[in-house]
Amino acid sequence: LRSVKILPKQVKLSKQNFLSETEKNDLDLSDPFYNEYILKENIPDIEKVLFLRNKIFEKLEYRKNIHAKSFREVLEDGYGTCGDYTALLLIFLSKNNIACRSASGYKIPRFYNATSGIISIYFNHAWIELFDENLNSLPMESSSDDKEFNDIFSEGQFLGIDWTHIKLYNGKIFPNFIQIPSHSELHPFDLFKKASVYAIIKREVL
Repeated sequence: LRSVKILPKQVKLSKQNFLSETEKNDLDLSDPFYNEYILKENIPDIEKVLFLRNKIFEKLEYRKNIHAKSFREVLEDGYGTCGDYTALLLIFLSKNNIACRSASGYKIPRFYNATSGIISIYFNHAWIELFDENLNSLPMESSSDDKEFNDIFSEGQFLGIDWTHIKLYNGKIFPNFIQIPSHSELHPFDLFKKASVYAIIKREVL
């Protein structure tokens, strides 16, 4: 495990689109509701990312939302989980032609007790990957920096991921909205139920 921190001033971002048509549909990118988050200002993309991230932080509180039927409703309700934060980041960034995709895996608590076992649904996590002009991935925490001090949100994991993150794959990060109990084309960590949240884990990933 390792920590990663990139200096934003040294980064130029790619505009390549990494989202599949299925992901675009799942995110409902065509909803004109999100057009108000398209930034017209002539500022560097990295500053747009920080502004949009903070806009989501202003609107959301970290809490499970079992009522929303769309990410627009999550935003309007004002609360959601890491998957909701990540989905909204994907929407906001994609609407501004900033290359991004979701990363999924685990975020192991710093107080982790080895006897409790790392493979636990309670540690399931999702975050964002941006891409620089050379298509190198740049990790960014989705929700943990949603803390204010003197009216400024934390930037500790803005283009930074600490050692507690274990990336397993890229793909769907919408556990609140997946209700399919089993499907051969789904990764086991995609198998979540809306209300109770559970995962079926194949033996090969243990």
